[in-house]
Amino acid sequence: FGPPAGIILKSNTTRDFDFVGLPTGTVLLTPITVKMDCCSRRPWQTTTARRRGLPCTAAFACTDYKVQGRTLTNAALELRRNRGTSATPCDPYSLYVQLSRCRSLEGITLLSPARNADFVGNVVPTEMREAEERLAELGNHTMEIQMPQTVEADDVEDWRNIAESNETSGAARAETTNQSLGKTTNQNHGFQPKEEEAAANGKEEAAANGRRRLQPMGRTKLQPMRGRSCSQ
Repeated sequence: FGPPAGIILKSNTTRDFDFVGLPTGTVLLTPITVKMDCCSRRPWQTTTARRRGLPCTAAFACTDYKVQGRTLTNAALELRRNRGTSATPCDPYSLYVQLSRCRSLEGITLLSPARNADFVGNVVPTEMREAEERLAELGNHTMEIQMPQTVEADDVEDWRNIAESNETSGAARAETTNQSLGKTTNQNHGFQPKEEEAAANGKEEAAANGRRRLQPMGRTKLQPMRGRSCSQ
């Protein structure tokens, strides 16, 4: 485990290389050691640092199609389609996507020197411009059909009739709803008198029973017993 001992690099710039013991078109990157001298102003600090590693930086690459919609701080761009000597200009759409990914030009690095063919006269194809103009014309024509400039008197009368019919239908629906609610309320209240009457009868009966229980019994006179005497 740990950092790799080496990296075999393959790219368009190494396709013509052929080293012994390596696949054709590849280059072996080996670790290097870098010494960093002390830059402290204190005379007693004289320690130096050494670092050993591969002369490369980990990064990721993606196409212009994949990077659409993203905002990057720094980006290395390859505007050319290949690294050959052909002067084929960069696709204008790809050029726009690549150059508009960073927040400022300071974060853009070009992997290949910029060519005049990539910028001078590199515009959208003629057929694409004609297609966009045609779509704009069709859009304007559609808006004119959907939104007429003048309004006829018949149209105004029709709109009024539609509005009145909507109001009438809305009022009818509201009246029907109120009637339904009234019927429901009356039906619900129809059971209440019977229930209240039964409850009142039950209360009166209970009160009557209570009064019967509370009535005092008749007084009974004590008659003296004859023929017997009571001695203390």
